[in-house]
Amino acid sequence: MITFVVPAYNAERYLRQCVDSILAQSNADLEVVLVDDGSADATGSICDEYAKADTRVRVLHTENRGVSAARNAAVEAARGEWLAFVDADDAVHPQFSERMLRLALDYDCDIAASQMMQSTECVWPKSNPCKIVEYGPDEAIELSLYQRSLNCSVCGKLFKTRLFSDLRFPPYRYEDLDLFHQLCGRAGKIVESSDVLYFYRTNPDSYIHVFTPQRLDVLRVVDNIEVTYAGHTRLLRAARDRKFAANYNMFLLSCKPECWQAVKQLRREVLFNPKSRAKNKAGALLSYLGSRVALTVNKLICKS
Repeated sequence: MITFVVPAYNAERYLRQCVDSILAQSNADLEVVLVDDGSADATGSICDEYAKADTRVRVLHTENRGVSAARNAAVEAARGEWLAFVDADDAVHPQFSERMLRLALDYDCDIAASQMMQSTECVWPKSNPCKIVEYGPDEAIELSLYQRSLNCSVCGKLFKTRLFSDLRFPPYRYEDLDLFHQLCGRAGKIVESSDVLYFYRTNPDSYIHVFTPQRLDVLRVVDNIEVTYAGHTRLLRAARDRKFAANYNMFLLSCKPECWQAVKQLRREVLFNPKSRAKNKAGALLSYLGSRVALTVNKLICKS
């Protein structure tokens, strides 16, 4: 059985579309754990409505403690052998559970990943011949840190529940980045499909598009990842590349001098690392012209 974990905070606008997409799965062997994270709107009553109408739905009402605590509560309540995480304003393809479970079982893997469609409206693309790629734990971690493939979001994926035996989402932002590499490290095999099975709703008001002090949590996360792989040369290079990207981005958003110092410390490594993304190399090269030039160029790019 698959347990779908849906944390919901003031999600009344899109919650029905999200839950309906899960309950309409072609594979009906599932449960949905809805976590009403102290919502002030109709989210809680919508959750209760679904629980009354369908025995596969369970509801947890909690104080507002954030998405990590909501997900953790659902993980602890999960009854399924597999976990799938869906944000309350997103949706899954009608065959998400069927295709992901088949993929996981056919390849005997602990994590199965699909592709995300990012849009304001959920219109599924036509199916194309599916490509499958298998990764070992180190390769999966490396690719996710370089941001080339296998994104670090827990959404759009299927996880063996046992991977979470003593792991939980941390109580700060960028919880997925913090946790995903640890889950990969515990997995025997990770498989990625080219199937687009998860709808990610783009929202200009999302925290990812607006600077708040909480966004600086990413600096703590990338520092922790760097420490984790200090004894692993290949993964350490990937961790430091991700650290550069985080500090460069946060400098552009906050002008924090400590972020610029980290950029200067790491830029040479990025330039001479053949696995670094072109975007990171461009930022590293631009940094040699100074912080003011970097900020000016970023403003021009944002206006275009």
